[in-house]
Amino acid sequence: MGGGHGLQSRPELLPGGIGRAAARALAARGARVVLAVRDPAKGRAFAEKSTEPVDALINNAGVMIPPLGRTADGFELQFGINHLGHFALTNLLLPRIRQRVVTVSSSGHRAGTIDFDDLNWQRRRYRAFQAYAQSKLANLLFTAELHRRLTEVGSPASEELTGVAFPLAPSLIFNPSVAGAGCSCEDSGVSG
Repeated sequence: MGGGHGLQSRPELLPGGIGRAAARALAARGARVVLAVRDPAKGRAFAEKSTEPVDALINNAGVMIPPLGRTADGFELQFGINHLGHFALTNLLLPRIRQRVVTVSSSGHRAGTIDFDDLNWQRRRYRAFQAYAQSKLANLLFTAELHRRLTEVGSPASEELTGVAFPLAPSLIFNPSVAGAGCSCEDSGVSG
């Protein structure tokens, strides 16, 4: 992983959705991969029961331009899944993350604006792509702020939160150096 470190035996946590290719690539490079969550309750249970250090967390779960829907907590579906889920899991695991937090976004953020007065699309006409773009922009803003805060406290994880993916979004992370093949994945026991 970053900073000249090799992959350790500690888990790389990938919430469901990143796909078998990334899990295989990490496993082929010697990482112990845990496909952690698709269900919020199971994700929280996993985060609370897991006590060992985590080298990397890869946030990639997401949906794209579905009809208007709501999470179990009442949030607009794309914002809830694409952003709030990542935010919650990252914060639950943050004390144990040693090297890297990866939040996968998309160029869709370029069309995004965040309407803080109506995050849930309750007072304006629902536009699925605009809701998607809002969720992806929220990913980038979260990652930028996480980087700022970790740098401020001298966390080694802050060194891994920078990367270049789009000229307008230097905080977006997807590290292509983890691409590869092969598989030796473990299930966290909280599949969903």
